[in-house]
Amino acid sequence: MLSDVRILKVLAALYIAGVLALTMWPGLAHTDVPRWAHGVLSFFNNHGIPLTFDVLEAVANVLMFVPLGVFGVWILGDWRELIHEPGPLSRKSLSLVAIHVMLIGAAFSGLIELTQLRIPGRVSSFDDILHNTLGAVIGTLLGVATLAIHRRRRQNRPQTPTVNYVA
Repeated sequence: MLSDVRILKVLAALYIAGVLALTMWPGLAHTDVPRWAHGVLSFFNNHGIPLTFDVLEAVANVLMFVPLGVFGVWILGDWRELIHEPGPLSRKSLSLVAIHVMLIGAAFSGLIELTQLRIPGRVSSFDDILHNTLGAVIGTLLGVATLAIHRRRRQNRPQTPTVNYVA
């Protein structure tokens, strides 16, 4: 059986592979993305919500990096130590983990945009870096919040006495 952290690492690797496949594919015109975006825009506009492609793209860029923040906090903060082990990381240590994850999100986004400069049919944008970084920040805050909730629940659980049997 895989440990919790190993499972998280596998899911994070699959997530990163998906982001790289989506962002490094030459020319989105050869994928279903334009049809998908048109369908989303039509849905919102038909329901009275005036959504533009630029807003949809910005929201998608933010949402794409939320999992990076969550996975980053859980993995770099070592989920087992933060949740299950007797001596959880201090708030200061968790803050450092959060800062590292946000910086990793910004750097990853910057590397993607730099690479897209060399890929035919791709457009690189500083706005994408800002939106991706915002997504990483939101994900980091969600990761920290979930760890805090689990930590609080663990502390509030009634302790069951252990029985030592002597033979």
